[in-house]
Amino acid sequence: MATTAEPQIAPLSVPDWYKWKHLSGILMYIGIVGNAFVLASYFKYPELHNPTNMLIATQAVADLFTSCIAIVYDYLNYSLSGVILASQYKYLCLFVLSSIMLSIWSSLFNVLLLSADRLFSIQFPFVCMRIVSEQVVKRVVIILWLLMTAFVSMPLLGYNNWEPNQMCGSLQVVPKDYLMNFYFLSFAALFLVAIINLTICCIVIRKRKVTPSGM
Repeated sequence: MATTAEPQIAPLSVPDWYKWKHLSGILMYIGIVGNAFVLASYFKYPELHNPTNMLIATQAVADLFTSCIAIVYDYLNYSLSGVILASQYKYLCLFVLSSIMLSIWSSLFNVLLLSADRLFSIQFPFVCMRIVSEQVVKRVVIILWLLMTAFVSMPLLGYNNWEPNQMCGSLQVVPKDYLMNFYFLSFAALFLVAIINLTICCIVIRKRKVTPSGM
């Protein structure tokens, strides 16, 4: 009786140079320690509790999260055992990819919030003192994290191209239209950060400019 031969699947492998990628893990561990010190200082000293320092602490949380999840991502994509593991467990791969996107956005959009806070503090100091409080900052941060989590969870909830025996990378797993929207919003946030900081520089230069007497 004739039998149908099953298709042969090429074995997974990683290039030899990938082993050097693990050196970046040193930076991740430094990031973990450094941001842990920032958070410890914020929670230990009550006098540091103000809206700006709350944003700095939130940035430390975002960077700490980025450092931790980047170690897992590196393992799943730059080691043979990790590549095989991610190719077999769908939701492990999707969870790590969604977490990576969330970590990128959390750092990026928090920098945007910090830049906006500095702009308003310099240009409208008295208005900022009356309106901006720790409670306001806390609400804004919570809403921002909820929106970011909702967006990056879409691949985890079913909008993905995951298949067995493939790399757990965004180009392979995440649909192109979704990835383009992610990149567009990321670059838009970067552009806003650049514009805000250039505006801050112009304001500071203008305020420091000495006007000659009699003019």
